[in-house]
Amino acid sequence: MRFESKHSYFKRVNEATSNHVNLTYSLTTKHQNLQLYHLISNDYFGSTMYGPQQKTNKDLLDFIKLITSDDKICLYNWAEINSIKFQIDDVLVTKIVNSVPTFSIIKSIGLSKNKIVFIIKDLQTIEYVNFKLGYSVCEAEILYSEIDYESIFSPFPLDLYDDAENQNQKFVIPKYPLI
Repeated sequence: MRFESKHSYFKRVNEATSNHVNLTYSLTTKHQNLQLYHLISNDYFGSTMYGPQQKTNKDLLDFIKLITSDDKICLYNWAEINSIKFQIDDVLVTKIVNSVPTFSIIKSIGLSKNKIVFIIKDLQTIEYVNFKLGYSVCEAEILYSEIDYESIFSPFPLDLYDDAENQNQKFVIPKYPLI
């Protein structure tokens, strides 16, 4: 960005209002009103976008069609909802039970009836590890399920980390407070 071009909005507001008595108040009020206008609009965060169609084998596609009960589901590598990008192998917080979060890993992302759905596999939360500032998790039963964006407890995806000392141990380290 060119030097001083970031101030062009405030220069235009100053010229338009012709108010030089309390300039800082006028500029901040106009800027706050502009931000509110954008936040209230329906499409400020953008619409739902999705990545290239995922190439899957026929058996997996039939299995996902069985889970979602939709014969016209399309699978994608990633999806972006409200400017939040979801990818395969991201971890979601699906619910919190007794102050313990339940994590699920995204195995597939699909578009079913003009709605993004995630095919997930639940992870079992073992404990909170203080020195790692994260949760120790392991894979639960081999049970896949479907969840949509509105049913997720927290809309922000997390990462799954392997322990350097014990390869069987996995951690989910939240980037924000969950509880």
